[in-house]
Amino acid sequence: MTAKVKEKYEKMIDEGLTPVRRIGKPEDIGKCVASIAKGDFDFCTGTVIDCDGGFNVRCL
Repeated sequence: MTAKVKEKYEKMIDEGLTPVRRIGKPEDIGKCVASIAKGDFDFCTGTVIDCDGGFNVRCL
């Protein structure tokens, strides 16, 4: 999905675009999905869970 822009984003991530300085892996999504499926978030309702390495956090 990101093959055409991978190099560009890797450079931006290395320069601090995201707090987690790497591109996400399928396992990262799998961990989030597994936690939801196990019911680990049983007190959360209507919540968006961002699994993006902090991409939505522009500055801390």
